[in-house]
Amino acid sequence: MRERSGLLVELGLGSYAFSHLTFQEYLCAREIVEDEKVRPLLLEMAGDEWWQEVTLLYVGITDATPVVEALLEAVDDETCARLLLAGRCMAEAVRVEEGARERVTRRLEESFATCTGDVFLRTGQVLAEIAGEDSVDFFLRLAQKDPGRREAALWALGQMGRQPNEALRERVLERLVGYFQREELRQEAGVALVYSREATVDDRVLLDVLQEEPDVGVVAALAGVLDKKVVDILAGEFLMGDEKRGVFVETFQIDRYTVTNGQYGRFLEATGHNPPGHWRGGTYCPVMALDPVVNVSWYDAVAYAEWAGKRLPTEEEWEKAARGTDGREYPWGDWQEGRCNTEEAGVGETTPVGRYSPAGDSPSGCADMAGNVWEWTVSSWESGSSSRVVRGGSWDGFREDARCATRDGYYPYISNELIGFRCVSSV
Repeated sequence: MRERSGLLVELGLGSYAFSHLTFQEYLCAREIVEDEKVRPLLLEMAGDEWWQEVTLLYVGITDATPVVEALLEAVDDETCARLLLAGRCMAEAVRVEEGARERVTRRLEESFATCTGDVFLRTGQVLAEIAGEDSVDFFLRLAQKDPGRREAALWALGQMGRQPNEALRERVLERLVGYFQREELRQEAGVALVYSREATVDDRVLLDVLQEEPDVGVVAALAGVLDKKVVDILAGEFLMGDEKRGVFVETFQIDRYTVTNGQYGRFLEATGHNPPGHWRGGTYCPVMALDPVVNVSWYDAVAYAEWAGKRLPTEEEWEKAARGTDGREYPWGDWQEGRCNTEEAGVGETTPVGRYSPAGDSPSGCADMAGNVWEWTVSSWESGSSSRVVRGGSWDGFREDARCATRDGYYPYISNELIGFRCVSSV
């Protein structure tokens, strides 16, 4: 039994335990079925996750009604643990009295109409389970049919896309990507992917598809996520310039990406600021929503930063974020083809932010600090000069311009297709 069954593990001399948790839970459920006096234990332990599986196995063996009714009658806490367990029992139950399922479903729906956060997510998942539906489909349809619950439903899908269980997370993301690449529920799936992508989905999943077929709702949601993509740069000294002199910089936060057309469009909508000259009809071409905004003067960039509650970086801050502390030549180290958008890449125009991530990222995790667009800083070209320093090179320049130490200067009223910006915040 000990050596061949695979059921037991030896704890000590003459002391054994079952090796499989599910087997333990099943035997526990069988024991409670045989001894009804022990059944109140299921209600008492309703909030304990280990005992929930015992309860679900119990209702799959015998009449679920007494346990379900007891869970409904008990005073629940703010997590709705007993109500949610009653709903899961309904999904597993083999036998239940007539009307019990309807009572549980009605109570769940009443709770679902008012709850928020994690309780909203779990309640929706239980309702989907009772109905025999996939929870991804449930929340996607809810987002489409109920405008009042749209944001909450998409938030729930975003949470599902970030769950720690890797297998479940990948399954959720695979479903969302599948819907996003079809017409059915495309926008809802896209926004949900935006909410989940912050921690789990490679930026290029959305960037590639949106380049081919942009969606206004998805772009708007993505702009909101990009607003929150910041990198912490800790106080300390780094090696600056070609001479690699030691320079101390205080702690600050810098945007992971340059400001995109989509983000800048929200600024214009909120403030009435003049749009870039190349925006026909005062708006950007949809396929450029995730490209860095260009044709913005230094004054335009400052106005955006103030509206966003941020500021432009000093050139010292910019360079530390781009090259780290070790004086490297490019954000990733020595020059390598295919890590940034410069003349060598042969693209001939801006590319969406993050296109060259993570290979082209800086040590701190900032994207596109070499190539794509020059970036305005708050720093003057030299003492007494009105020109402002730009950094990073552009799609129209060669790799020499994209070095971390390279600097150039423009008058602040200048705007062209080569210059964009990113923002920083003091900490």
